[in-house]
Amino acid sequence: MNLVNDISFWQTRSDFEVMRRKSQGVILRAGQGFWHDTKFAEFRAGAKAAGLPFGNYWYYGNRYDPKKKKEKWGGGGSQRGT
Repeated sequence: MNLVNDISFWQTRSDFEVMRRKSQGVILRAGQGFWHDTKFAEFRAGAKAAGLPFGNYWYYGNRYDPKKKKEKWGGGGSQRGT
């Protein structure tokens, strides 16, 4: 089984060196609805500095109109950390 951490602004701090030793990667929440996760840039930089593979996602909540989100964010796409 592969262990991957899923973190967001709810984790006020994260030790990426420990994650690198004890897991195969980390998934970072980039945002939700109409707002960016306030820790995303910091956590992405931490994962990159530690050499920890990462990916990111935008949390979908059904309380947000998908058409309005598409208008705001330009239709989507994905990013993958290397």
